Amino acid sequence: MEAAKIKALHSVNYGEINHFFACHEPPFTLADIREFNAIYRRAYPALAPIERKRSEEWVDYLIDHVERPEWVGKIYGVV
Repeated sequence: MEAAKIKALHSVNYGEINHFFACHEPPFTLADIREFNAIYRRAYPALAPIERKRSEEWVDYLIDHVERPEWVGKIYGVV
């Protein structure tokens, strides 16, 4: 009998970003932002277009839920 091949719903890289938010709750601290930045910086270049869009939505969520508004500029990719 041949085993069925199951395709992942998302890449490992997107899984890391998703996992971050599964393990952290708002308000996001400066330590959370630094941890997220390390994951996002490494994962983002390898994401598929739909994963990039979803990841950018996670960044928006992070922005909206930081502990201190002045930390928003410390999020990777935010200017």
